[in-house]
Amino acid sequence: MEIIYLKECSSTQTLLREKVKSKNISSEGLLVATKKQTAGYGRRGNQWENSSSHALFFSFTAPKEEEEKGQLVSLEIPLKLSLFFEEYYQRPLSLTPKWPNDLYNSEKKKCAGIVLHADSDSPFLSIGVGVNLTAPENASYGGILHHTPIFSEDFYWKIPLLFTQFFHKTKISSSEIIASYNKHSLFLHEAVELKEKDHLVAKGIYKGIGKQGEIILQTEKGEESFFTGSLVKKS
Repeated sequence: MEIIYLKECSSTQTLLREKVKSKNISSEGLLVATKKQTAGYGRRGNQWENSSSHALFFSFTAPKEEEEKGQLVSLEIPLKLSLFFEEYYQRPLSLTPKWPNDLYNSEKKKCAGIVLHADSDSPFLSIGVGVNLTAPENASYGGILHHTPIFSEDFYWKIPLLFTQFFHKTKISSSEIIASYNKHSLFLHEAVELKEKDHLVAKGIYKGIGKQGEIILQTEKGEESFFTGSLVKKS
């Protein structure tokens, strides 16, 4: 796998997709990583703001075969991130996935986000990850994986490659993905709203996810399924 480490870039996902589109990558794939993005984005073009002095942003390719899982592909990435960081921190971190592809910390604040593209003219999936790893003790901001640095500075730069390798070797079946979200995803069995940008799509009780990764809400009309949108706890 070709690896590109950059001190700063506009967006690792944009750079990765440009190189994939130009077919200027190895057949073994590509990984692009940085600690600072100037134009990073998440799902539906939402800007990713890092609140941590130890943030990482990286994008990597995955075989198109993964696409057979459909929407479940994006749901499994937060699960693998959680498994990876608990293994390397060597302690439980109480991380919780949020449908469809975010990861929240024990304080129910977003600490990692994922963006996935399946470009029709590419033999690869392009997966982007943004994660706020740590912050100094008594930091006033949230949305981080852990409050105290555990990794050495040099080890931070190894994380993108280690996770990419972990992602490829760790297998999670479709049924395991569904079971995990239906057991402990954020806002499960709570009143929520489903939104597209600022537009309200539906509101109801979050019942879990279906066989294709769709979210199931108990609305006034009964149980309804949705494949897109952002989940927000009803205020």
